[in-house]
Amino acid sequence: MNIRPATPADALSIGTVRCTAWRHAYEGLVPREILGHLDPREDVPRFLPVLVDPDGIFLVAEEEGEVTGFLFGGANRDLEPSPYEGEIYALYVLPPRQRRGTGTALLDRFAQAWVSRGRWSALAWVLEKNPYEDFFPRSGARPLDRREILLEGTPLSVRGYGFQDLRGRGEGGR
Repeated sequence: MNIRPATPADALSIGTVRCTAWRHAYEGLVPREILGHLDPREDVPRFLPVLVDPDGIFLVAEEEGEVTGFLFGGANRDLEPSPYEGEIYALYVLPPRQRRGTGTALLDRFAQAWVSRGRWSALAWVLEKNPYEDFFPRSGARPLDRREILLEGTPLSVRGYGFQDLRGRGEGGR
């Protein structure tokens, strides 16, 4: 497995990973109409600007030339003051690669990149009751608040998970 910075040429593959992972993980949690209308080609224009944004960290996992997962993170988007400087906006892995170290490898590489910018902490918001909700606590994040979000008018519950200090992660530390 190779973890590398994403490029604009990866946009369609990233969209494919996102749509496939959503359908797999969010079935029964997100309305079928939303999941049924996911189209990786529609993700391309949304991903292109962030793939070249120097303030963000956008990584892909690649195996045998195929993008199998991605992580996108950067500064915390909360409007309220927070002890967490960074945020993992998205972390998705194709179903056959889930629970095989791809997510951990992406998280470790994000941590290294984030710490290299002189920042130590980050959080992630996760859709509650999805089968992979335990990823962040298993990776050392502590549970934070719950929030309700609206996805195309549908209320969904998300839970925050925070890493207070990412230093050493991916270098034998957690």
